[in-house]
Amino acid sequence: MAQLTGILAMSDGEAKLKGKTLAVEDDPQPLRAAVTILKEAGCKDGKTATVTGEDGMLKGMKVFYIVGAVPGGAAAAAKKAVKKAVKKAVKKAVKKAVKKAVKKNK
Repeated sequence: MAQLTGILAMSDGEAKLKGKTLAVEDDPQPLRAAVTILKEAGCKDGKTATVTGEDGMLKGMKVFYIVGAVPGGAAAAAKKAVKKAVKKAVKKAVKKAVKKAVKKNK
């Protein structure tokens, strides 16, 4: 997982950090979902934020898929966000796998 730290720009349901559009992978509204994650984490437009995730493509557009965010650029806060994001990603993957297995066995 990579981290980006910079001044956050949020408008019209989209968020950008260091010129990269932020999105949430496998979400029906990936751009809006990223804004929701950022706001829930306490990140604000025009302020420094750190996000954790990886580069990707969304409908032919380069994006940075986020799994976590923290306001500011403090390394300690970023480390906490990574730990939380990994835990959430693992939980989501397990839930998806169980759901798939149950569906397969019906």
